[in-house]
Amino acid sequence: MKPRVLLTADGAEKAEALRAALSAGAEELVTASSLEEAWCLFKEDPPAAVVLDWDLSDQRAAAFCGKVRDHPTGRSAALLVLVDGGPAQTEKGFAAKADACLPRPLEPRRLRLWGTAVLRQARRGEEAGGVLRAEGLVIDPRRRTVACGDFLAGDLTEKEFALLCALLCALPASAQTP
Repeated sequence: MKPRVLLTADGAEKAEALRAALSAGAEELVTASSLEEAWCLFKEDPPAAVVLDWDLSDQRAAAFCGKVRDHPTGRSAALLVLVDGGPAQTEKGFAAKADACLPRPLEPRRLRLWGTAVLRQARRGEEAGGVLRAEGLVIDPRRRTVACGDFLAGDLTEKEFALLCALLCALPASAQTP
């Protein structure tokens, strides 16, 4: 299965430019031209990576990055943010929990190389499956499932699911099973 990459930019034109720059790869590219649309797409089917081309002085963009990181599957998703040049914008990107911040303007080849590197990092997390296990409890954040033996819990709220994932991640390594 091809890794899914969510591309979001402030405007359809910028989003399509991102798609054109990254389309040479073997990823499934999903484009959103608003943060609201991007969040809906993220929750619907969490991607392996998110590429954000948005002005970080817009608080909604930084809040979007935070929501991605706070989501149970967002911890393993790679987050690449394009910023206006200068250290202050780069600091804002990293403060928004980005894995990488690239200054604009960015030539398509360089974006493609960084995209490949960030996806490689995300694949490492996916190869591990992102599945959490401890004492017979199995949580799959990608599928949003919780199982214990033959019991499958399917009616957890988003908050309950996130709390369960956080609690399991907080367990000492000795309590977690591979």
